[in-house]
Amino acid sequence: MKTKINLIFTEILESMRQGKRPNAHFTRDFAIELANILTERKMQDDGPPLDQILCLLSYGPAYPDIFLTPLLELFPTLHDNDELVFALQALQNQIIAPYTRDGKRFDLDLLQTFQSLLRQDIGDEVHEWLLRLIDQLGPQAIFFKADLVALRPRFTLFQNPHKKALQQLIDMMLKRFNP
Repeated sequence: MKTKINLIFTEILESMRQGKRPNAHFTRDFAIELANILTERKMQDDGPPLDQILCLLSYGPAYPDIFLTPLLELFPTLHDNDELVFALQALQNQIIAPYTRDGKRFDLDLLQTFQSLLRQDIGDEVHEWLLRLIDQLGPQAIFFKADLVALRPRFTLFQNPHKKALQQLIDMMLKRFNP
């Protein structure tokens, strides 16, 4: 299993080096195995690296019914900003894009996970990624209105481009909530 993950990961990197958009292909059975690895990740240190698994989920076929729970359970265990961004990217490909395409409502667990992340001090870049995902939730984004107001940067002079993007995203969403 570890070898197959590494092989697909290498193909993704090679596509990126060639300037192509990576597109990993794997079966539903392989997706179930990946979900099991994500679920059991806390117990095994000798498994495949998390960044490789998240890369496969970011550029592979979407299986929202398989990956919703394992991805949501992964977030509380992540403390590194890079891992959080990789996990958000995987969540976008595996859950948010298919739900949006199919017109499904997002699960309360997903909204609560996002709310928990919004309330954490995880850095401006991760918050920016998170706000871009929340913006894709459509009308359900109003769930975060109070958190967005609390997160909004207070200063108008921005040295950090992520703070400026945060303010712009929050202002755009708040205008949408209050037409």
